[in-house]
Amino acid sequence: MSDAKEFDLGLYKNEKVPEITFEKIGRVDVFCAIHTKMTCIVYVVPNPFFAKTDGKGRFTIKGVPPGTYRLKAWHERLPSQTVQVVVPERGDLKQDFTLGFAPPAAK
Repeated sequence: MSDAKEFDLGLYKNEKVPEITFEKIGRVDVFCAIHTKMTCIVYVVPNPFFAKTDGKGRFTIKGVPPGTYRLKAWHERLPSQTVQVVVPERGDLKQDFTLGFAPPAAK
């Protein structure tokens, strides 16, 4: 069950895993009907420019045309963060994110 698209991968053993295409952007939570701890999250984005961080939290997005964009960092258990970035015609752009909860405001 999903707002983006309802689907059922079925029970399979040696069959080819079905391919699912999502037309709506956003988060899709996937659960296993047999194994309660077997879950995943699919985050559908409206373009081919995305990345998953490595073990040290680093990421690279290649092939982005020059221009101004909104870059969003997302984690399943933390508030996301979005910044505006300008991709230059030459060279690299470095953008750091620190995701987490803000400390309580001082009184």
